[in-house]
Amino acid sequence: MAVFILSAIMLQKMSPLNPRSPYAISKCTQEYLSKLYKNSFDLDCSMIRMFNLGGAGQMKGFMISDFSSEIASVEAGKQNSIHVGNLESFRDFTHVKDACKAIRLIIEKGHSGEVYNVCSGKTYKTQYILDKLLKMAKIDISIVQDPSRMRPSDIPVICGNHQKLSSHTGWQPTMSIDDILEDALNYWRLHI
Repeated sequence: MAVFILSAIMLQKMSPLNPRSPYAISKCTQEYLSKLYKNSFDLDCSMIRMFNLGGAGQMKGFMISDFSSEIASVEAGKQNSIHVGNLESFRDFTHVKDACKAIRLIIEKGHSGEVYNVCSGKTYKTQYILDKLLKMAKIDISIVQDPSRMRPSDIPVICGNHQKLSSHTGWQPTMSIDDILEDALNYWRLHI
């Protein structure tokens, strides 16, 4: 079975597709193309809407990785503070290890032509994520609000529903937000 991994474009369970950025439009288009190939050419495929991931090894450019790498840099004496953008948004995070298990189960047990959300089904406020990481820091760290990190079309809440994935494959997220944050911070402590 072919699996097409798409980034999260749903705001809540049962929401109609309503892309609000060029990025989201590209993911919508990929999903429609995949469905076209399934329906027109009987391609054995499933589509995955991958919500926010976290854990060890994620490159910079993602919230948890950015916060973690900057905390590790401050701990190592390479910078004096960390820079943040919008702390008011809510996001749904899944540990990358849980996401890998989901992909494997979709390949093994998923239904061809279906779209699966890989997500935790829980949201966390960005400020909460930052506060938890700061509590894990070895020293006190100052925060600087950076206007360049604010997105003009930031969606306030993104949360997924993995009910179909769980019912078709038995998948459940097993790793907590604490596991995600600890793995990310420890990874960057080793790589700064």
